[in-house]
Amino acid sequence: MLITNLETWTMRNHHKQKYINIIELIRKSIVPQVWIGGGFLTRYINGEILEGDIDLYCDSHKTFMYTLDKLKTNNCIEPICNNANVRRLFYDNYPIHLIGLMYFDSARSIIESIDYTICQFVYDFDKLYCNDTSLHDLGQKRLIISNIGHGSSSSKVKRLLKYVRRGFTIDSNNLSYLLENLSCSSNSNEYTN
Repeated sequence: MLITNLETWTMRNHHKQKYINIIELIRKSIVPQVWIGGGFLTRYINGEILEGDIDLYCDSHKTFMYTLDKLKTNNCIEPICNNANVRRLFYDNYPIHLIGLMYFDSARSIIESIDYTICQFVYDFDKLYCNDTSLHDLGQKRLIISNIGHGSSSSKVKRLLKYVRRGFTIDSNNLSYLLENLSCSSNSNEYTN
């Protein structure tokens, strides 16, 4: 696992002030067992415009509830309709997802749960952690599957298309692996319904 600091990437990002504002808001609202992970960091490191959402991961339900309360205290708005496993909040119209579906004990365990290596970035508000190949794959705009995950087939296809539209490519081995897992999940869904 590669470890660096987020400031290393700040100079590369021309949209940095919006990112920094959101990171500072979250920093005020968390305890040490909360991490930022996934696509937000991919965009930041890649110097892209701030879009999508920011995913926050916690180590326990207690940390999850504390962070939720603190975010609301710090001007985050929570819509009325929400899911108990993922709380969606908004700060300055920017979506923040507080993940409560699973809890994690380390940056490594979060990294291992993320599907594509280009998204395997985790920030603990001190250090930036990533898979050994994440920076290289991001630089090459190459989609490599690390963890196929448990989402629905349609969500996996939508996620793949999202990255292809952003100029990322996937090789035939990774595409075959994804398609095989899609057909397996489709077959298992047929039998459980």
